[in-house]
Amino acid sequence: MAMPIDVSSLWEQVALGEDTDLELKEARFRGGRVSGPRRDDLADELAAFANARGGRLVLGVADDRSPQGLDPGQLDALANLVTEICSDSVKPALDFGVFRVPAPEPANGGALVVEIPESATVHRSPGGHFRRRGDKKRQMDSAEVRRLSQARGQSDVAATDTQVVRNTGIGSLRPALWRQYVSSRSDEPAEIALSKLKFLKEDRRGALRATVGGVLLAADDAREWLPNAWIQAVCYGGDRMDAGRQFDARDVTGPLDEQIREAVRFVVRNRRVAAYKDPARIDVPQFSERAVFEAVVNAVVHRDYAVSGSRIRLFMFDDRLELYSPGGLCNSMTTDDLRTSQFTRNELLASRLGQCPVGDVPGAGGRQYFIERRGEGIGVIQDETFALAGERPVFELIGERELKVVLPAARPPVSDGVAVRVVVRHGDTGQPLPGVDVLLLYPNNTYREARTDAFGRAEFVVYAKLPMSVFCAAAGFMAHVARDYQPGEPLEARLRPAPNGGSLVIADRTGHLPGIQGRLNPKLDALDRTYLYANNVAINDGRTQPVRFVLNEPVHLTDSQGARATLWFREMIGASCVFDYEYTA
Repeated sequence: MAMPIDVSSLWEQVALGEDTDLELKEARFRGGRVSGPRRDDLADELAAFANARGGRLVLGVADDRSPQGLDPGQLDALANLVTEICSDSVKPALDFGVFRVPAPEPANGGALVVEIPESATVHRSPGGHFRRRGDKKRQMDSAEVRRLSQARGQSDVAATDTQVVRNTGIGSLRPALWRQYVSSRSDEPAEIALSKLKFLKEDRRGALRATVGGVLLAADDAREWLPNAWIQAVCYGGDRMDAGRQFDARDVTGPLDEQIREAVRFVVRNRRVAAYKDPARIDVPQFSERAVFEAVVNAVVHRDYAVSGSRIRLFMFDDRLELYSPGGLCNSMTTDDLRTSQFTRNELLASRLGQCPVGDVPGAGGRQYFIERRGEGIGVIQDETFALAGERPVFELIGERELKVVLPAARPPVSDGVAVRVVVRHGDTGQPLPGVDVLLLYPNNTYREARTDAFGRAEFVVYAKLPMSVFCAAAGFMAHVARDYQPGEPLEARLRPAPNGGSLVIADRTGHLPGIQGRLNPKLDALDRTYLYANNVAINDGRTQPVRFVLNEPVHLTDSQGARATLWFREMIGASCVFDYEYTA
């Protein structure tokens, strides 16, 4: 649909009638205002073209396909109506062009041609979701909308960050910003370098325009063309939005890499940091820097930049941090899939931020670039938040159009400490068991160790009232695991006898099983999968190490002297584990 329009060919096509790419409408006026076609009907027609392969709508054609011959004032009124509809009545807003074409002789005046390209996204108009089929618009059902959304989410035409931005050019991108993505040895002209980066692209008329990704990463302020490409950050006192208790606020603008840095710094600057002594000072920040960093990176990279009227919003409260990112989830994903599945709405942004140096920003975790290991960000957010706050973050999809992430705040430490007493007894007789190894695990996977005394007691003092895990193990007895133990509450463990074996705690990565000559090195990876290495010990009849194992299923060991044992791992958290064992002939 290249322009300028071939006027004679246009009117020849009008005379033939409507088809897949052409819709004709008669324009009606009352007192200088457009009275027909109806605003909502016109919005449905235009959205139907965008949801198909694009098309052309001609305003100013009578029912008999003859030109009406509209005067300049009428054309102005129609152009204003079309602009309002494409910007306000269709969500997300439509890309469009309007062109005034003269009517053929003997008619005077002209007609208004509206051109709609194939869209990068699926659009909803007042009547619902429509798509052009044949020479008519047809309403799509939910399954068709979902399939079209998936198809456009996977195709190049639908990649929002590679779409061109109107009224931009090479001058819209600042060399100091885009050159960080180019080899220092490159001597290519700017047009070629920017085209290779996909920061510059030809539009339908052949003019070089900046892409959405180019504007977001290499323009001083993308809001000139993308008004909602910024982050609103606000810190409130209390647990709700209250303008009277707004402690700090910032509109975070600029290139995306700088937006990430400034948003993370905003949180670090405004978070509270408590502390306790054990015996040295230990700080307890309100939010994990790593979790905040990953959450902001995810929001910036994966938001839907085609959604108009919505920006990223970051709100801090005493008990939580909320982060809102425009756009739903792709490819039928749910929030439950976020940790184990991967999607990238903006492949260009993800790729280029994988080349962009982080610089001095809290929470980067020693990485060199903003994105280094794809697919691990959600796991970091979940694990770091649980380690600090003892609660999991919440991911909520709001109306299929916005993802909300809630990071619970850490609880203030108990200044005087909390006494913890674990009492261990014989599972059959109820008698106290001395000499039992007790491991107390914090949510951040650090631990405290003790051994029960003559009265079967192991005692600790802790400074955080977070849910903890407790491992108990001893030779001759099966292991006991207590989960979500609240410090300060009584805890009693009863161990059942294990006549031909017992149980063992490995507190930190590696340990030795009496009677087996060699060391055991169990591992837990970021996807919660468990593996076992063993030094000078065969696992499961000599399988290649590391050997994958599953909790509560047997693992067979044989050392170099022929001694044999079977293990059942009961729990593994961080670098700590507890297992039962039995010696075999």
